Amino acid sequence: MRFQRSSGVLMHISSLPSYGGIGDLGPEAYKFLDFLAQAKQHVWQVLPLCPTGYGSSPYSACSAFACNANLISLEFLADWGWIDGDHIANLPGRSGNVNFEELESRKIPLVYEPRPNFLTRGAEDEKLQGQWQRFTAFCVQEASWLNDYAHYAVFKNHFKTGAWTEWPEPLRCREPEAMKAAALQYGHEPRRRTSRAVRL
Repeated sequence: MRFQRSSGVLMHISSLPSYGGIGDLGPEAYKFLDFLAQAKQHVWQVLPLCPTGYGSSPYSACSAFACNANLISLEFLADWGWIDGDHIANLPGRSGNVNFEELESRKIPLVYEPRPNFLTRGAEDEKLQGQWQRFTAFCVQEASWLNDYAHYAVFKNHFKTGAWTEWPEPLRCREPEAMKAAALQYGHEPRRRTSRAVRL
């Protein structure tokens, strides 16, 4: 097989300027793609985009399929009317180093903010039909990993550890009654985690 000779760049999305203290899949990513096209570059190589594990390393992932919520664009969420634009005006940086602790305390709550509203009225609101249909289609298409990942993310947060061997035995063994009880206890939370895993 013959391949056309080409060139490109290696740069992680987190290096882009963006509101929230880390580069994301927002307007600057699209601008960068336009720049690459104008420069006749054919490849944009990035580091893994999955949720990071210990030390916030992209090579220490807790899922091979889900997207890192830090890469969700607050600017797009504001443009869609899901969060108030004033909420992102004073967020840290479009430059400088990434502070991962600050991301967890300031950006991630804003990423979560629209979830309950979307899950509650997304199916009935005509303005949301396009996004809701894409969301539900993704959930069905990716159910083979998405449902398990959503539960893992919820339990990891609740028990303050991703080491599932330290969780209560009924959940470790996925006993049906324990999973049903967890569904009642956490309500929409697994679906919120599911929506966070979707590549917006």
